[in-house]
Amino acid sequence: PDALRNAAQLLTNAYVGAPPAAGQFPVVVFNHGYLSYPAQHTALFEHLSANGYVVLSVGHPWESGGIVYANGDAVLGSPRLLEDMMRIGEALGAMSAYAAPTLTAQLTALRDYLRILRTTSAGRLASVWRDDVYFVLDRLEENAIPAARAVAAIIDHERRGYMGKSFGAYIAGMLAQGDPRSRGVVHLDGGLWSYELADTELRTPFMTLGSDVWEDFRRMAELPRGMDPSVREPL
Repeated sequence: PDALRNAAQLLTNAYVGAPPAAGQFPVVVFNHGYLSYPAQHTALFEHLSANGYVVLSVGHPWESGGIVYANGDAVLGSPRLLEDMMRIGEALGAMSAYAAPTLTAQLTALRDYLRILRTTSAGRLASVWRDDVYFVLDRLEENAIPAARAVAAIIDHERRGYMGKSFGAYIAGMLAQGDPRSRGVVHLDGGLWSYELADTELRTPFMTLGSDVWEDFRRMAELPRGMDPSVREPL
């Protein structure tokens, strides 16, 4: 809340209620991260909109940090998710074998990790988030959402792209795999949160942006004692 309170003072290039441009435009669907919020990348949405894309940022109640509806009602994230995130954090050690030198060893480690994930809400909600987004796109294609009719009319559903952050990035990949009209995926700092994309041939262009955290695992044994975060020296 403190970070967002400061962000409220920032100026943007967006206008509330601006009329859509004439014509048909490709659509990019964005999914926020687990326990994040729909406006997670507003500056990116503005940039895409200014370059000819319709951008949909789909909120996921209960699994976000909080969603405020037009009438002022707010749905906060479920406390259960915080407990699950702690369990996932404790299980991250199972992913360290990703640094193994062979793909076979990495896939074995992934299976172990996914088995742990399936006991948490994150591992079980991937298909729910995917289907929520398909529902939104279907209603827009039917122009069945009164408040969105002006925007729905300019969407070219034959040119769809999916984008997301963290857990939402994985959902973007799932959406593209199941949508024959998808033109591509932008995967921001994501990972594997379920089994659908593991060891799978991707059917659309797929750009992933993130850091190679597994390189840190590979180099851990080479670090001098004073640089090894697992060794705590007295101050």
